[in-house]
Amino acid sequence: MKKVLVLVAALVMVTAPAFALTIDGSKHDLSTYGTANTELCVYCHTPHGGNTLAPLWNRGTGTAITKTYNSATFDMYVAPTAATLTASDAPLCLSCHDGATNFNAVTNPPAAALANNTMAAGNAVLGTDLSNDHPIGFSYVDAQTIAANELALFADAVTEQPGLAGGLFGSAADQMWCSSCHDVHNNAIVPFLRVNNASSNLCLACHLK
Repeated sequence: MKKVLVLVAALVMVTAPAFALTIDGSKHDLSTYGTANTELCVYCHTPHGGNTLAPLWNRGTGTAITKTYNSATFDMYVAPTAATLTASDAPLCLSCHDGATNFNAVTNPPAAALANNTMAAGNAVLGTDLSNDHPIGFSYVDAQTIAANELALFADAVTEQPGLAGGLFGSAADQMWCSSCHDVHNNAIVPFLRVNNASSNLCLACHLK
């Protein structure tokens, strides 16, 4: 039994720093953007007085989406309601990725000073008009039913793409969100992808082409 405990302790010591390093030095390490603060987590999380939109959320209510994907030729997709979008991870992501919000504007700031920064122009700036981005806020199972052999069965898609079965923010476990494809805490697969997209593997986890 003692040998088992020693082995578990050793594994914890090995894996814990590896997890921390997935944020440290990545694009989500906002402490590197011209600031004296060296804390990594404070830009999104706080141990006390956090917003309930996400676990110990330190950034208020986030940024609202003004438009979502919509196409008359893609009839398997039903646009989400405003309430569905508000209760999603999209406002959290857009609190930086809208390109306008100060990503240092946190509810409980650290002791060290934070610089006044917004995201630099580039592919990561999505704005609030997501009409030309992958649809979110819909039921994968419903879309799969309408798509008629164009989408993998949900169980098969989850096997290839575990992020689909999140059930985030009290939503149904099969709803498509930003975090279905992205893991904000892990940049091992750039840019924060859950699945390597070599040979379009990420896309093909869901789409049958």
